[in-house]
Amino acid sequence: TLPAYADNSHENYGGKMSGWITPTETGDYNFFIRSDDASQLFLSTDDKSANLAMVAEETGCCGAFEEPGAPETTGAPIRLTAGRKYYVEAIWKEGGGGDFMQVAWRKTGDNTAASQLAPIPGQFLSTMYDTKLGPPVITNQPQGQEVAGGTATVKVEATIGEQPVSYQW
Repeated sequence: TLPAYADNSHENYGGKMSGWITPTETGDYNFFIRSDDASQLFLSTDDKSANLAMVAEETGCCGAFEEPGAPETTGAPIRLTAGRKYYVEAIWKEGGGGDFMQVAWRKTGDNTAASQLAPIPGQFLSTMYDTKLGPPVITNQPQGQEVAGGTATVKVEATIGEQPVSYQW
């Protein structure tokens, strides 16, 4: 999930997320993308960006994850090997209003309806950054809070070298 700006205050911009996905089970997977507004999902056959191919595309806005056959979903399942990294990239264009981009996957044999899928959990994803810049440094810790039956907003700030870090949990 990517809320690019927490308050939806920015309009008419584009974004890109990239990194690696590493399955823990070998199998055939369908990938799903949804966004506000248009987006495209690319997956490589290995850990290199040079081998990216577009596997799904959201041409409009805001629908639920769709079953295979829709443009927002891979047509045929894609074979992935457990423990192997695959380069993944998503790009999106925010027009107006809300802004988000989500990617889900479903292993063949899983009967969860596409509309009920959750975005891919972080334990399967890894990002890239220049390790010469050092480890991430938390510059502003989140503050503890209690919320009963509502929404909690947690903010944290970090840098790698002099560069700010983007993240979602």
